[in-house]
Amino acid sequence: MFEKLISFFKKSGIKKNNSLAQLTPDEKCELKKLQSVPNLKEYGKKHCNFYTFVPISCTGTSDGYDEAISDEENVVGNRLRQKIITDGLCKICLESLQMRRIFSCITCNKIVCADCFSKLRHCPYCRNPTISKRERNLEQFVNSLALPCKNFSNGCNKLIKSNNRRNHESACRYNDLECPIGHKSCKWNGIATELLSHLKEQHLIAPTNGYGLTIVINDFWKKMSFKSDIEHKFLECYHQLFYLRVTYQGGVLSTSLKKLIFLTDVSDSVKETLKQFNVHVTIRTDNTKKYEQVYLIKDKRSSKFFIDCGRLLADDIFDFIKVEFKILLTD
Repeated sequence: MFEKLISFFKKSGIKKNNSLAQLTPDEKCELKKLQSVPNLKEYGKKHCNFYTFVPISCTGTSDGYDEAISDEENVVGNRLRQKIITDGLCKICLESLQMRRIFSCITCNKIVCADCFSKLRHCPYCRNPTISKRERNLEQFVNSLALPCKNFSNGCNKLIKSNNRRNHESACRYNDLECPIGHKSCKWNGIATELLSHLKEQHLIAPTNGYGLTIVINDFWKKMSFKSDIEHKFLECYHQLFYLRVTYQGGVLSTSLKKLIFLTDVSDSVKETLKQFNVHVTIRTDNTKKYEQVYLIKDKRSSKFFIDCGRLLADDIFDFIKVEFKILLTD
């Protein structure tokens, strides 16, 4: 597909000091459809020595491009975009080809990314030995485009430049996601935007709004001595959903926190300011004991905080503890 686009521009002869009048009506229509591809105009000017891209219509008038295009042409343009989206993926791993080395088979000219190429012993299309060449021009072309997010089929409509793809897709609201409660308890797998509905309908869990919450464990002595359990909590703050877990097992209490998804459609630049947090964990008992810990959560990773439960036990058999979480942005 990419090679065909470049061939069209070179064949049409739209170069400096040349006139658009030399194009046939069919070629004008085709050029107009190609102009709708994100960043194709800039690519043509930079890499194919085109003089300029100007609005043209199938009738040769000087009407504006947006006014001249018909519903039928819109359909064709959308199909072309979809074709470029498809061709912008490695057909083996189905990952974007942006910011990656691209190799092609010298026999059938099919392309694959460098990661897949390194694992192949023969071409997956024509079965010939993998004697391939690197497609540097195609790499440059793909990197010059603003292509859709990998989650476009899930509903993400963002067009992403190559230098921002990794950051966007790591925090995209339309990523595939497993239930954070765990495989043993729940087998759900779906789109991140559907997680809140799943938690409310299947687990009867409603996230808490705010920058912190408290988990109370009653009969702490009995639970530490005779059983193990996990407390699951979810917190909405900083446009995101956080998962908090308190586990007690074998006389050890552990707490952890993890960022899950963005709940609102914020820009990628705003997401960059919401990547690092200090998490303050305070454990209080009814015998005035108190333990505190602060740890850093970055991106989607979190560390665990362990404490020997024997140090928390009160004399009263009906004791309880409070585990307090507070999330603050780092400077």
